[in-house]
Amino acid sequence: MGVPKLLRVSAYCTCDAISLFKLLKWLERVETGQLPGGELNPNGWTHKMHMGAIHSSCMSEEREEYVHAEPFHRTIHGPSVINDSITLSSFRSSEKIAISFAMAQSSKLDVFEQRVDETIQETRHIPQTLAETGEIKKYSQKDISQLIGRFDINLNSDMLDDPDFFWDDDEYQPLYKKMMKYLDVDNRVHILNTRLDILRELLDVLSQQLARQHDTKLEWIVIWLIVAEVVRSMDVPQLLRVAAYCTCESLALFKLLRWLKRIQTGQLPGGELSPNGWSHKMYMGVIHSSSTRTGCTVFWGLTQAEEAAHCQAIHAFSNGALKRVDVEEMEFCYGDSNMYPSLDTICAHDAGACRVANDVVTLTSFRASEKIAISFAMAQSCKLDVFEERVEETIQTTRHIPQTLADTGEINMYSQTDISKLIGRLFMEVWRSDINLNSDMLDDPDFFWDDDEYQPLYKKMIKYLDVDKRVHILNTRLDVLRELLDVLGEQLARQHDTNLEWIVIWVIVAAVFVKIFWNILVKDLMGLFCH
Repeated sequence: MGVPKLLRVSAYCTCDAISLFKLLKWLERVETGQLPGGELNPNGWTHKMHMGAIHSSCMSEEREEYVHAEPFHRTIHGPSVINDSITLSSFRSSEKIAISFAMAQSSKLDVFEQRVDETIQETRHIPQTLAETGEIKKYSQKDISQLIGRFDINLNSDMLDDPDFFWDDDEYQPLYKKMMKYLDVDNRVHILNTRLDILRELLDVLSQQLARQHDTKLEWIVIWLIVAEVVRSMDVPQLLRVAAYCTCESLALFKLLRWLKRIQTGQLPGGELSPNGWSHKMYMGVIHSSSTRTGCTVFWGLTQAEEAAHCQAIHAFSNGALKRVDVEEMEFCYGDSNMYPSLDTICAHDAGACRVANDVVTLTSFRASEKIAISFAMAQSCKLDVFEERVEETIQTTRHIPQTLADTGEINMYSQTDISKLIGRLFMEVWRSDINLNSDMLDDPDFFWDDDEYQPLYKKMIKYLDVDKRVHILNTRLDVLRELLDVLGEQLARQHDTNLEWIVIWVIVAAVFVKIFWNILVKDLMGLFCH
């Protein structure tokens, strides 16, 4: 029995891409003799590149040996691949092309595997370096992003799809599939994608680290610019105190205003609110304090002792005094004194020129409206602090209830009355916070209906104090309390239903007992009531 002659078949991957159209035109010119071909002479490789007789110069001996035993157009057992040896079933070029596609993809996949493995080996030290020093200086985000992007593009476009060649001739597509399975391409692609995921995770870590380093550099640049500006400026403005107090649920502003007027006219002793004291500061021309109906008072330029005295003075007009007074403090100053030479200068200025940074407000004028706009924002922020503290305390107080329900399925530590009280307290907290948030926290003050010149300044202050975001977070936490309220309501209803069920059971038991006692003991055994 003749042993078939084994010939060499190999796939080379020499570059990222080949310009096939230019290569084909060049080979045609070499074949026609227009260009010297060297190794690519008409009797050499050029014939092997033609689809019609691919590798024909290597098949002459095989053709003479097998032409009578196996015609080209018939396949008895089909091609086979065993132990890295390919047994072809015909001399057709399509059969070799199908195998060539699989080998080419496998060869290209080898390149990707080597690149990914080298990259992983080179970057293996990065997580350890990050853990020890917190800095990465060797790799840039652009380099790693381009590397990952190139791997993804090649894998998605070349490794997973069948070649377009089989769209017109799918006779040997099963052979291509068999070769792909033999070369374990799909499994290798899966493993390669898994290793790429490691690089993607490393890319995310590096991106975050580089962004953090970039932000740190920008922060230092800004800090040094601020320091330079401070050093450059010789006339440092005097910083005064501005503070917002929330002392109660609401203030009776109408009664407070009438009381202040009677003090001003001398009808009542004012004490701290004498005509030479706070009453003059209430004038709109040189306003130094303002109060809102939400129980908040904002003081401008007063000391802490003066603020405490004034808060004590208006305590009589408070509704629902708070156990703990909430205070929000900042500082303020006026702009360049050359721009505003005296307190009598009360003219229109750009509201957007007012600066708020590092808890320091730089005013652009001595106008009362400018301070009122800022006071409204600080009062709302201070009131919001009260709501946040209440909701936080309520959540901390009831934090154990969901865990107890999850562990035991019931709230044994609370009686039905206690649960009802807890539901009432939660409902009052949620209802009170909702009413205040919807009425005071989200709407612009009515003051700006008649004078909206400083409304942009109010908006700027609201944004600086992060009021909108805090309101959103507070509403989210209130939703948690609402859900807990629903759970407690269901638990209370379940306990009530259970009590009713036990009552019905005991009533039935009592009825059965009475029935037995009457029929058996009284009527049957004792013979009573028998006719």
